[in-house]
Amino acid sequence: MLGNKPDLHRTKRFGSLAYVHNWPSPSLKKLDDNCGIGFLVGYLEDQAGYQIYFITEHAVQHCLNASINEDIVYKDRYADGMKKMSPSG
Repeated sequence: MLGNKPDLHRTKRFGSLAYVHNWPSPSLKKLDDNCGIGFLVGYLEDQAGYQIYFITEHAVQHCLNASINEDIVYKDRYADGMKKMSPSG
């Protein structure tokens, strides 16, 4: 670690919108959702992938297959909810 620069080429902006691919299974029908939408909240040190927060489930999951849109972040979509939660508001 000392003397070597860390490799940050896969690092994404925290809070970015994430589209997570759902693997096909026999229970999925043709018109069922094939992806979940969440927000990037972190990484794991020892594994590849992302930590994604899913608003509909109120849960964080480790996901390997995710497309991250760094142009849209959590506060862009939910700014009103953040104002209600702040101690000064």
